[in-house]
Amino acid sequence: MDILIKDNVFDNVDEIRQRGLNITDYRYEDHPFSTGWKGYRSSELDGDDIITQKIINIVGDAYNIASCPFRRVAYHVTDIPSCMEKQQYKGKQLFHDFKWHNDGNIPGTYAGAIYLHPNPPPNSGTSVLDSEKNEIIHVENVYNRLACWPSHAQHAIANVFGNGIETGRMTIIFFIHPPHEAFTM
Repeated sequence: MDILIKDNVFDNVDEIRQRGLNITDYRYEDHPFSTGWKGYRSSELDGDDIITQKIINIVGDAYNIASCPFRRVAYHVTDIPSCMEKQQYKGKQLFHDFKWHNDGNIPGTYAGAIYLHPNPPPNSGTSVLDSEKNEIIHVENVYNRLACWPSHAQHAIANVFGNGIETGRMTIIFFIHPPHEAFTM
């Protein structure tokens, strides 16, 4: 499986992180049995935003995304309370049971993240399942690193950390897909 990894994405990464810290309209999801994301997610960034344009340029240099005009980009923070403490059933931690997912099944579509925590703990990046080789590829959470994978690939947060926006696992997430793919962020 071809996973794109690019370090040192932003020249001004501290400003990009601060922008995420300054967002006041994060949506929060922590229901243990709902599908989809957990934690805090911002509204989608505008297509002309410098962050969106940077992602499109990097991914477009690696993959043919000409047929994928829909590019969704948002800040996302996952922390322990949103994934672990409130998600127990009969004393069992549920997060690791449901964290694996994909972001679409159409070939030529992509999903990814840029890691924005300056001092993340080890093993807090993203794990991607390469079903052809029957192996898990681990992408480490490195400050200012972009990781991008085919959206059909099963993937998951390796581990979460922190307690809220300031200390949680901050990323910029992105999805690149064609107009006919049913997808909601």
